[in-house]
Amino acid sequence: GIDNDQSNDTSRASVDIVPVSIHSRDEIGEMGKSFNALQERVRQAAISLDDARETMRAARHRLDAASADMLHLAHHDSLTDLPNRMAFAKRLPEAFATAAGRQFAILCADLDGFKAVNDVFGHAMGDHLLCAITDRGKAGAGAVGRSRGGGDEFNARCPPDNNLDSARAVSERLLATLVRPFDIEGRRFRVGMSIGVAVYPDDGDDATTLL
Repeated sequence: GIDNDQSNDTSRASVDIVPVSIHSRDEIGEMGKSFNALQERVRQAAISLDDARETMRAARHRLDAASADMLHLAHHDSLTDLPNRMAFAKRLPEAFATAAGRQFAILCADLDGFKAVNDVFGHAMGDHLLCAITDRGKAGAGAVGRSRGGGDEFNARCPPDNNLDSARAVSERLLATLVRPFDIEGRRFRVGMSIGVAVYPDDGDDATTLL
């Protein structure tokens, strides 16, 4: 018989082939030959069905992976892999609800001296420097959420509190990550950072205003 449960993605078509023994060359023998040939065609069809399933399963996995990659790219900076400005803004309404009336700060940071690196040494070197700055920031910032706004602009969202100590602490840690110079491809770079602070809800109660 043929067993083909299409509701189970891991099922495989199987066919029990029991050839008919042919002992004569008369009409009965010819019918036996025809039956054996039919069984063989059914077996080949079952194999083809298995191959088609494997092809479809592989294609589905590739499609799922491609969709996940596209979704990630839509919400993350392609260079640093930090959330981009759009993703950062989309998460703010959730932060507003979580704050439950408490203040929290958003830090807007711009790098000082980065443009000169780009202008003198090229964008490739600038990209290396941005990645190095991002790596240090991951270890030192400790903010609830960070993003790259574009160019040399970064944002950080601090935990909610009523005295904004977290904003001060995160700012100090971010600045501390830039004290040591960056050694990249045999060259040494020093950059600074200017940090602006917007406080929810004092400075705004929506993403557009705060950013």
